[in-house]
Amino acid sequence: MIKKIFSLILFSSLFINPLAKICPKSEKISYRIKDGDTLSEIAQKYNVRVGDIRKWNLLQTGTRIFSGKKIIIYTKSGPVSYSFSPYSPPHTFYTPVKRGKIIKHFNPFGDSRNLGLMYRIPPRTMVKSSASGKVIKVDYLRGYGHYVMIDHGKGWISMYSNLSRVEVRAGNRIGEKENIGRGEEKLFFLISYKGEPLDPLSLGLKRS
Repeated sequence: MIKKIFSLILFSSLFINPLAKICPKSEKISYRIKDGDTLSEIAQKYNVRVGDIRKWNLLQTGTRIFSGKKIIIYTKSGPVSYSFSPYSPPHTFYTPVKRGKIIKHFNPFGDSRNLGLMYRIPPRTMVKSSASGKVIKVDYLRGYGHYVMIDHGKGWISMYSNLSRVEVRAGNRIGEKENIGRGEEKLFFLISYKGEPLDPLSLGLKRS
């Protein structure tokens, strides 16, 4: 499972939407904008959210849409939102830092895909476990720095990377919101279920 998670992270250009297994009948629609169309009207027509249309097509808030432009829409039978999660984790998950700004959200689509959350944090910020579990791997990976992986049971694993200092060892039992190390400037945080990365915010992530 650990190897699979790293394969997804390191070779994300080949990553398939994790909801595809959940919604095998997903339908991807290519819609051409017509004169007078608004994102609100399009979202209502296909029973999706405006925010999802923006995310699927990498449209910033305030971006104008023009007649003739094609956009991608996923119907209700498919992955309506990659922020949606049908899973019920065995724990309450908490943010890995008290102070930090999310600078990259979970996004399994397009060239800017990102399989977790990237935080900007103050130097030497203490990083905490998102939930209780067992530390299963502590190592270093080029591009990700020092990292820690915690097994929370029943297929749930969390990962914390870009750490400048690690204060736990593989095999340690750890409680929720316990110190695992310190981060410098950025922190990458990932939660996966049975090897498939999920959006942490979709799991009701609570502030530490």
